[in-house]
Amino acid sequence: MHVSSMVASPKQLLQLCISTLHCLMASVFSVVCYWIAGACKGTTSPRPRVDSKLDQRKVQNAMTPTSVNYHFTRKCNYKCGFCFHTAKTSFVLPLEEAKRGLKLLKDSGMEKINFSGGEPFLHEKGEFLGKLVQFCKLDLQLPSVSIVSNGSMIKEKWFQKYGEYLDILAISCDSFDEATNQLIGRAQGRKSHVDNLYKIGSWCQQYKVAFKINSVINT
Repeated sequence: MHVSSMVASPKQLLQLCISTLHCLMASVFSVVCYWIAGACKGTTSPRPRVDSKLDQRKVQNAMTPTSVNYHFTRKCNYKCGFCFHTAKTSFVLPLEEAKRGLKLLKDSGMEKINFSGGEPFLHEKGEFLGKLVQFCKLDLQLPSVSIVSNGSMIKEKWFQKYGEYLDILAISCDSFDEATNQLIGRAQGRKSHVDNLYKIGSWCQQYKVAFKINSVINT
């Protein structure tokens, strides 16, 4: 009798396992059927609205172009060895098309605009640039309008005409040693880049434009 009971126990355990497995499969099947039916009717439980709105805000903030660098030309009159903007010709959008693009950026959330190149004062001797600066400050009411330039083409008459619309002017200068400037290509003929830097700095002070120096650290 002891032997038969030992033989019967594994059979009972096997039957119990099979019965339990059937119950589990039936439960899973019923849940899957319920989920499919709900999906077909469009009754799947939505994510909480608070989370959805939060996600939308995160995506919107990530996509908002609050600060924009506009390199409207690749043309430059310097030959800095480390720079890739050394083109002699470059397509530039017509003024009204450029303004339309800036308006779209403003409508999308732009708060700061920086104009650069190439050398932005080369095109139309700075008139094109001046009109864009004026448009961004007067029409678009942007809090910050700035320019990055090598300074070689800037004249005082530009400040007289457009200085009041410009917040910041950054001039590129990597060294106060003229021989070094000549060596790296930060020069135009025999003109002194450093002397020009001081002259532009005084104009910025006179016309109330914040003045800063941009430097590329290289060896």
